[in-house]
Amino acid sequence: MLKALFIKEWIKIRWILIGFFVVSLFSAAKLLLDIHHQIELMGAGNLWDIMLFNNFNPYRWMEYVPLVTGISIALAQFIPEVQHKRIKLSFHLPVNENRMLMQLTLMGNLFLLIIFLSELLVALFGITAVLPKKLITDAFITLAPWFLGGITAYHLTVMVVFESTAIRRLLLILIAAAFITLFYQPATTGAYQPALPLLAILTLLTFFKHLYTAYRFRKGINQ
Repeated sequence: MLKALFIKEWIKIRWILIGFFVVSLFSAAKLLLDIHHQIELMGAGNLWDIMLFNNFNPYRWMEYVPLVTGISIALAQFIPEVQHKRIKLSFHLPVNENRMLMQLTLMGNLFLLIIFLSELLVALFGITAVLPKKLITDAFITLAPWFLGGITAYHLTVMVVFESTAIRRLLLILIAAAFITLFYQPATTGAYQPALPLLAILTLLTFFKHLYTAYRFRKGINQ
């Protein structure tokens, strides 16, 4: 059953996934080119100095790539199912409905993890040769909240997609937007270190947010 669901989801959104996988690799490659370009212009020592003491953040332009990826994959995965009510056919299978929904979103998470880890590994391995260990650690701490924000955005988007009423959907969008800003506060490189455990917990909590709106959708509750 799980394998069949995986194949179904892959076939449905494979081009979106491939597209964002390419974008993520391009994003990491552009970071490497920018850093190497800065080193050629000013030398490695000067680049380290401005990154350590002048709050220069070369990763800033990558900030919203995970956010857009998470939202887009959630929309591509669930809007066709909800608009045409195809997902209700899945609820007739001999599997618990909530378990089925969790399996679908876990597959979305798996796709996101592959994309995000590929981008993160390429970026970090690429700068290992030119930046000291302290700046590599700061780079990971700077990038991690943005990737957590992408996974959080995926789950909150699924929650919104399942909501049936326009007013409640608008309210959920506003709440989700406010919640997401926690992951994208302006900060110097490495400043998010104390907040990372809390952000990871908040991300895990959003894994279950869509179950209530999906319940309302299944029962046809429109008020």
